[in-house]
Amino acid sequence: MRVTRVALFAILGFDRENGRSSSGPCGSNWRMQVLFEVPLFTTLFGNTGARMGKTKLGELEEQILLTLLRLNGESYAVPVANELSRLTGRETSPATAYMVMKRLEEHGLLVSSVGTPDPERRGRPRRFYRVVEGAAMPLLSQSRDAMLALWEGLEPRLGKA
Repeated sequence: MRVTRVALFAILGFDRENGRSSSGPCGSNWRMQVLFEVPLFTTLFGNTGARMGKTKLGELEEQILLTLLRLNGESYAVPVANELSRLTGRETSPATAYMVMKRLEEHGLLVSSVGTPDPERRGRPRRFYRVVEGAAMPLLSQSRDAMLALWEGLEPRLGKA
């Protein structure tokens, strides 16, 4: 996870090089100095570093996990993106699937391994991702239960009984 640092600046009216006060805000002797830096993400949102595990899944994260489970729990980005597009009608690029799977790996929901070099990919190996069922299944179950609770009683509105 990247932590953005925000610096608090002070405009100082004293020129240390010359040892005298400056002539004013527009004067040439004014300078800025960094007083301190604050890690912005940690300050605003608490300590939510990578590898701490997730407590809720986003929609695309959930769909990627479910797609991986449909593909026997292990695959690489291209089949995941193709299957997800086929099942949902949502166009998903392999790059998007890869980035989501990489993020899910950081949260301990997937593990990856590098396959053998592939001549079709100019000798580059594929990165395969596998679902860590002990970590992912409770979150998927929680997400499913929440969605079913929201849909309960609304079927007649959709014309389905």
